[in-house]
Amino acid sequence: FVEAVDGSFEGAVPQNLGNNINTAGDDVFPHYRDNGDLYWSTNGREGLGEMDIWKAESRDGKLAFSEPIALPYPLNSASDDFGISFRRGMEEGMFTSNRVGGKGVDDLYSFRLPPLEFCYRAYVYDYDTGMPIVGATLTMESEDGASNAFKSDGEGELSLCEGEIGENMTFDVDVAAEGYIGTGDIVTTAGLTESTTLAREYLLKEIVLNKEYNMPVVLYPLGSAELLVDETVNSTDSLNYLVDLLERNENLVIQLEAHTDSRGSSSDNKTLSQSRAETCVNYLQEKGIAAERMVAVGYGEDALLVSDAEINRMNPDNREMAHQRNRRTVFKIVRFDYKPSE
Repeated sequence: FVEAVDGSFEGAVPQNLGNNINTAGDDVFPHYRDNGDLYWSTNGREGLGEMDIWKAESRDGKLAFSEPIALPYPLNSASDDFGISFRRGMEEGMFTSNRVGGKGVDDLYSFRLPPLEFCYRAYVYDYDTGMPIVGATLTMESEDGASNAFKSDGEGELSLCEGEIGENMTFDVDVAAEGYIGTGDIVTTAGLTESTTLAREYLLKEIVLNKEYNMPVVLYPLGSAELLVDETVNSTDSLNYLVDLLERNENLVIQLEAHTDSRGSSSDNKTLSQSRAETCVNYLQEKGIAAERMVAVGYGEDALLVSDAEINRMNPDNREMAHQRNRRTVFKIVRFDYKPSE
């Protein structure tokens, strides 16, 4: 490639695109689409014929491209295919081929790529029983703020396969059902180059007051109320799980419970665990969760997951991991009638 300086190519020195694009063979007939993707033909890569058309999608950076891929049949054939070009802003164009059935040695062929088709299939089940949840509400909000709500059918399923999901679309999906903790995720077709079925399975947990619910692990250094963040765990990411849960379930009030290991005095551990629970509550408040929706409770060493007797029987190399399991944070739902203030 060559780069113009102040609108002029005078004195410009051609630069090689490198081994990601070029091969030991012939790399010819380059074509840039208006979206920045690069197309060219080469006989230096394994394809359908001697000369095939290849594509590399544009990436961030100066002349940066993804891993090249060969175009499928019938754009490529067992013969030579080259010189592809696209009409601006359209999924159609032309190329040259000497494939069987032409009028001469090399012939021009036009093409039109079929539109991509996407299907979103959601399956909503009870987390504990595996039974489908009938009438669950799935709300899909697009990036432009438009929102549509749908209901799961008698099999707990929702299918949107009639053009509702288009190319380069992203939705925030919220899944809710009466008596369950709501969940959700992000569904996107951005970057997809083939027709795709986007299948999602949502397992909703029933709301049971004062039941201890599992959550991503939140850990602390020994003797500290600071959140542990190292190469093995990121406790802030774990608490972001609760941020998402409470944002999606605006009616819930939770109790955050912190536990210590058995080292140190019982009174000190009680104080430390209370500080740890308050650290978590403070983090959630910083993320926008109302203080009245959370209660911080420290249990100290009163509810160990791994007893001292079990730890003493362990290999010394494993004992610290067991103590760390005891230094944990969990949550319980204490109310589900909270109403956000206006």
